[in-house]
Amino acid sequence: MPAVVFEDSYIYVFGGYEGNGRIDSIEQYDVTNDCWTVLLVKFPLSVEAETAVLISSNEVVILGGHDNSAGTKDAMILNLETL
Repeated sequence: MPAVVFEDSYIYVFGGYEGNGRIDSIEQYDVTNDCWTVLLVKFPLSVEAETAVLISSNEVVILGGHDNSAGTKDAMILNLETL
């Protein structure tokens, strides 16, 4: 399960699990135009089951999750404007 946040007219999806394993992609869904974009920037880890919290109009905190070996204790702040 990926982490997901909604900001303005976009939904952001961080990491997750796809077929053969965990993924490091960040995807953006444009609600207005009904369009998905895989962003060029990659998530620092291939994780799933992490938590995402929008802490301001352009910042999201990503906490925890599972990588390929065990649970992580990582915490990251990402700026949605610079993705």
